[in-house]
Amino acid sequence: MNLPNRLTVARFVMTAFMVAGLSLDFPLARTAALILFIAASLTDWLDGAIARKTGSITDFGKLMDPLADKVLVAGAFVALIPHGMVEAWLVIVVLAREFLITGLRLLAAGRGVLLSAAWSGKLKTTFQMIAASLFMLVLAVPEWTPTHAPAPKLLLLPALVAWYGAVLAAVASGAEVVWKNRALYADTG
Repeated sequence: MNLPNRLTVARFVMTAFMVAGLSLDFPLARTAALILFIAASLTDWLDGAIARKTGSITDFGKLMDPLADKVLVAGAFVALIPHGMVEAWLVIVVLAREFLITGLRLLAAGRGVLLSAAWSGKLKTTFQMIAASLFMLVLAVPEWTPTHAPAPKLLLLPALVAWYGAVLAAVASGAEVVWKNRALYADTG
């Protein structure tokens, strides 16, 4: 297994521990979750850069890299729901978009067509990763003070802006992909 694919697999493992950090109550759990999420997000960029530079793009990577991204982001937002950081119904909107596009990609692959990531999808992922990082930062800050004082409310504002940007980008990019590829599903009978 080449290095980019190892980084992709590592992203799945980091996601499991990140979700545990957000779900369990132990000292510095939120801080650990934040660090793991940022590290996993960076592997998303790093594995692709290495694969392109070294010419080591594989079928495994083409399939598992976007899946690892979706699992990372979905895990983060689902784990943030009980903390009151994100609304469950908006998380469902984001997840529905991911399932829809994954299904469309599978349909396209079955017809020998590769649906590559669009610029709007990359923007969506960027918004999602920024929002999740900022929400986790809000949760982690109290762990850094002796009194466990909550994070300043001002810190929540950029997280909310990024979150609503992520939701809008998810809907817009999903609609764009569905519209541009309507020939794939229009003749399915």
